[in-house]
Amino acid sequence: SATEFAAMFQDTRPAALGDDNPQGWADFRVDSPTEIQSLLRQLRDSNTPLVLSAPDGAAVVTELWSFDSDQQRVNLTGDDNNPALQGLVDADEAVAVAYLDNVKLQFDLQDLLLVRGPRSCALQARSPQVLYRFQRRSAYRVRTLERHSPSARLRHPALPDMRLDLRVLDVSIGGCALFLPTDVPPLEPGLTL
Repeated sequence: SATEFAAMFQDTRPAALGDDNPQGWADFRVDSPTEIQSLLRQLRDSNTPLVLSAPDGAAVVTELWSFDSDQQRVNLTGDDNNPALQGLVDADEAVAVAYLDNVKLQFDLQDLLLVRGPRSCALQARSPQVLYRFQRRSAYRVRTLERHSPSARLRHPALPDMRLDLRVLDVSIGGCALFLPTDVPPLEPGLTL
């Protein structure tokens, strides 16, 4: 639906990397050809959706179909009936954003070319020379194993006589997520204990 696409697009909006502070992005930069090929292979093998955005705002959802490391080209699926696809080709450049698990990948695509066949079309571009990898969350987290998960023992803030023993679901620098059974009065999200 249009609402789902809008939410997905918001989530996959390219990070504004800019040229004013290239050192600030150095920790996220991947420029090893071997590592870039490995990430592209993961995108291809998992059929991960990529959102391509042109500078003028045109956006298309596609998938990496193949890549040729010898020719330095990538091929993406294309829908010839999508008018935004021609906008990307006319712009001759796009930013691709995709997620592999909790990691956001972003890279530039240039020299865009629409290749039409009798029954399908593909979008072709020069292989990225640099790729950026961002953790999806603002803080790294550790998911606990369900069987051996730690628990938080506390008194309910609204009912001091009620003792709780809640399973910890995950931990991050910003806090932790606790499993709250349905028969326990709710806790306010973001509560500091």
